[in-house]
Amino acid sequence: MINKIVVAAVVGVFAFSANAQDEHAGHAGDVDSVFENGQIEVETGIQLINGGLLFESEFGELGNPYGTDEPGFVLDDGSFSSGNILGFEVQSVLNYWDGVNWAATGSDSISITDTLNNVTTVSASSIVNAVGVIDEADPEGGVHTHIEFEINESAASGAYLLEFVLQGFTDVTLANNFASSDTIFVAFNYGLDEEDFELSVDALGVAAVPVPAAWIFLASGLGSLLLGRRAKA
Repeated sequence: MINKIVVAAVVGVFAFSANAQDEHAGHAGDVDSVFENGQIEVETGIQLINGGLLFESEFGELGNPYGTDEPGFVLDDGSFSSGNILGFEVQSVLNYWDGVNWAATGSDSISITDTLNNVTTVSASSIVNAVGVIDEADPEGGVHTHIEFEINESAASGAYLLEFVLQGFTDVTLANNFASSDTIFVAFNYGLDEEDFELSVDALGVAAVPVPAAWIFLASGLGSLLLGRRAKA
């Protein structure tokens, strides 16, 4: 009986790890963050080996085949003062997955319409209006909002990658920046099947998901019981 429990525990550990690494499939959760120690800490997303957090999205929502409002953005209550601004700043030109590599190539572009209806346009060759407003902090000092991402109508089917950071500003003039986050990447699926899109995501270097300590402890303890039982025999 103990043998069966140990085997089940070990299988559970590896199954959990494998399933956790597959959890990025279809991941389109919000960018959830908090302001601590002078920095915006992003608490969600998929960790990448070379740094940064990855989120996934798919064009074709909201009745617009070229648009989406995912991911949304959350700043925990108490992070900012009421009236402070949570914004973004694009860090790199647009990258495209050609089936083998990610590269800044092609003539397609993604536009980001911020809360003030200002438009940031990112292509493989340029960034126009790199900084935008996500939202103003509410009386509780938090933010929860969605802004719109849209790809040009003639874009080629494929996966597209945006890179940006979150920024904190004292007011809507965006003149005084007081905080920023680590790099955030958003991979957008435009017309690929799920398997091909996930290949593009994997190519970004998704970090291995560690096995929870509780599982390791359980498997280790049960393994010791099994060894002790064999020794007595």
